[in-house]
Amino acid sequence: MALTILKEKKKQRKLVIVLVVLIILIVVVNYKNFFDKPKTEQISFEQVKLIPRINIDFNLLNSPILALLKSFDLIGLEYEYTATTEEGEVTGTIIAASEEEARRLLAEMGLLDISFEDIETGRRNPFMPY
Repeated sequence: MALTILKEKKKQRKLVIVLVVLIILIVVVNYKNFFDKPKTEQISFEQVKLIPRINIDFNLLNSPILALLKSFDLIGLEYEYTATTEEGEVTGTIIAASEEEARRLLAEMGLLDISFEDIETGRRNPFMPY
């Protein structure tokens, strides 16, 4: 039993020595990397590469081809409405860019007293084309 205790103490001493050496090594490496002042070198003008000058021709924005481009329509929202007609009350859904446009479209269809019950954000079928 005494021999095993002595062997364990020797192992512990070796372990402590190894750990102390590792800690000293870590401290030295960190000191070199973080606390030493970096060496500055003088760079000559010939060593610096010059950045080329970039010219942008903004006159292309005045091109007649750009006048032929069409803008995208606004993405429509789905509105649920209740309105009255000469025959009675009608409910349904309509897709429009805004509530004002939805009112205008329903008025063109001849609907009166238009009220929107629920405004949904997005669509029920997100894969339907616009």
